[in-house]
Amino acid sequence: MSCDNISVTLHYNWEGEWDTEPIAYRRRSIVTNTIVNGRITKVVVGSAISWESGFENEIYSTFPIFSTLGAWHEHCTEHSICNGPNFDYFTVDPETRGRCFGATPAAPSAPFLSGASSPPPKRKKEMCCPCDVIATMIERTMAEKARQSEIIKDHIDQRFIEALKNINQQLGAIDIDLDLDPVIKEIRQVRTDLWNGLGGQE
Repeated sequence: MSCDNISVTLHYNWEGEWDTEPIAYRRRSIVTNTIVNGRITKVVVGSAISWESGFENEIYSTFPIFSTLGAWHEHCTEHSICNGPNFDYFTVDPETRGRCFGATPAAPSAPFLSGASSPPPKRKKEMCCPCDVIATMIERTMAEKARQSEIIKDHIDQRFIEALKNINQQLGAIDIDLDLDPVIKEIRQVRTDLWNGLGGQE
């Protein structure tokens, strides 16, 4: 291969249907996420030539760099849409083949599908962000929820204190005038009856 900016077409089976995606070997920016003024900001930290989906223009610094199409396809099989070498194949347009590959065997044709076999299992997609970015986002969300809960708790405590003060003022305004002498006399009589029997004297 004599080119560092080429594109091939991946043919893969997705849920029983064949689909295609451009896979390019070209230079891309290497980026990382950092927090600036409380916001996640993407920063370019370098560049590299790597096999990757033609739709991707940048690579996160935590992602691997693929110098061969085989290495990229193996990673794709484990983490993304690819189904493995027994299912997927690549094609190259004639112009790119003559410019970059020289004399090479003809590209394989699409495999014969009899419909008797079941489609390959659906592959999991890669996460959109590195793990450290996701962890930071979750941490900030939990911290904000804790802060809001503390504000609500303080508000409830303050309202409770105000309600107690209001009740205290209302009780202070009530004039309670009770004659407790009959109650005291009755208690003394019950005590006397317990010791001396009914009608007994102290």
